[in-house]
Amino acid sequence: MVLRGQTTTEYTILLAVVILTFVSATTLLTWDFGGERSSLQKSEAYWKSARPFSLSGASVRDNGDLILLVRNNGDSAQLNTVIVDGTAHQVSSFLGKDTSVTISIPASLKSKSGVCSVSLKLAFNAAGIINSMQKPEQPLVLRCPQSCREVGESCLLGNDCCSGSCNLGSCRSY
Repeated sequence: MVLRGQTTTEYTILLAVVILTFVSATTLLTWDFGGERSSLQKSEAYWKSARPFSLSGASVRDNGDLILLVRNNGDSAQLNTVIVDGTAHQVSSFLGKDTSVTISIPASLKSKSGVCSVSLKLAFNAAGIINSMQKPEQPLVLRCPQSCREVGESCLLGNDCCSGSCNLGSCRSY
């Protein structure tokens, strides 16, 4: 009888160790450790609360064009220019209070990591203020298409490489 109780206790302890190992491994494999996901979330939170213009949404098309859903949180204003990484793009959109506009900007955004950081400034006119500039404290961080990898860099698929092919996880020339 003593052996039956001992076997049950050993089984329970062994099961607990297996479950604890599984939970630990899952946590380590899925944890971001303050990296990419954290940057994306901080940027999204900042831009959703920016004033006078916030971004209700932002994305990058496969060709690298930047799509912005700009929301006016202040008084009526004329959005004149969106400056992306130092390049000015004329937009000329009037936004009443609490209204939004979708803007497409040719930007050719691509990144090896699949995450882009964009310096974004908005020039506007509002109630007697001409040529005012919204200069955010943080860049816009968002997912963007991945650029190709050079020979010697790691890869997963053949089309990951700019030239040559993906062989054993590395881009190789022909």
